[in-house]
This record gives sequence, structure tokens and C-alpha cells, in this order.
Amino acid sequence: MINIHQSYRQIWGWFDDNGPAYGADVYRDCIEWLPDNSHIVEVGCWLGRSTIVMARLIKLSGKKIRFDAVDTWTGSIRDLRQKALVKRNGGSIYPLFLKNITKFGLRDYVNPILGDSTATATLYHDLSLDFVYIDADHSFEKFMSDITVWYPKLKAGGLLAGHDFDEKYHPDVVRVVEDFSFQNRMQFEVQNRSWLIRT
Repeated sequence: MINIHQSYRQIWGWFDDNGPAYGADVYRDCIEWLPDNSHIVEVGCWLGRSTIVMARLIKLSGKKIRFDAVDTWTGSIRDLRQKALVKRNGGSIYPLFLKNITKFGLRDYVNPILGDSTATATLYHDLSLDFVYIDADHSFEKFMSDITVWYPKLKAGGLLAGHDFDEKYHPDVVRVVEDFSFQNRMQFEVQNRSWLIRT
């Protein structure tokens, strides 16, 4: 099993590898089964906590994996703490994101893409990606748009996954995953609080 350095926890975020509520096990499993020359995308990065976990796993694996990190770096309009941080930093925390991944020596392992989570999917060909992890806007409409446009980008045998499958705190995430899976006659699974759909 690949181990990851723990000091990334100092970065504000919701992603961890300590306990059942977080998503690093999905990232670890993904890197272990992906072959060389895979292409993966993380949709929703904030300050880079989850991005650092993935990039470090890629580095430790020794595999050639292209890792794109997609975000607007302007935060959620519904989160006052995020809005305050973005405002203090002139309207974008993108420089803080770059500073964090550089601090951990991982800049060469991450390809940041500045853009809206749904619109950015148009940059990719269908059937071109091996793994997509969606952890951006959790509202029903936006999340349904994200999952709908990113799913066709996956190769056969690829994996679409995301965070916060939690009826209490994120009921829209649960509704979208269930509705999307039902409408498309596919199965999904839940690993701790991460949801997974295999193509």
C-alpha cells in the first residue's frame, strides 16, 4: 500500500486519510490500479489539500499519470468563510493553491485548469479519461450538470467518483448520484463518504 505524508493536513480543506469520513482511500486505490499513461481529473480543489494527496500518491507510485486539477478558485457563494478568504486575496485563491502544491514539491505533478466545473468538461474528448473525482458545487442542479457532462469523458473501465455522499449534510449529492444512476441504469457504490460509478 502506498503511504502519504501527513503534513498536508495543515491546509484548510475537507479531505483526509484518517477515519471513515474522507476520501483518500479512493485516491490510493485509484493510483494502485491505474496503469502508466493514465489521465485523471480532480474537479474541485479549493486550497489543494486533496490535490496534494493525489499528486503525492502519483509521485510515490512512479507511474506516468497526467493529473489535471479543475477549479474556479473563487469559492462557494454559499460559504461565508470561503467568500471572506477569497475577498482577502483579491478575488481568487489560485495563487494560494499554487503556493501550497509548490511548497510540497508537487508542482510538476499537477496541471491546474482554471474554469467552471461543468464548462471545463468540454475541453476533453469523450472516452479519454481514466478517473474523474467530482467535489465541486454540491447544489442539486450544478452537481447534476457536473456528473452528466463528466461521465461520458471516461474510458470503458474508468471510474467516476466524488465526495460527501451524506444524507444529513449533503442530501443533494445523495439525490443526484441516486437519480443519475437510476436514469442511466447503472450501479453505484459508496466507500465511506465517497460515491463511485464504474463505466
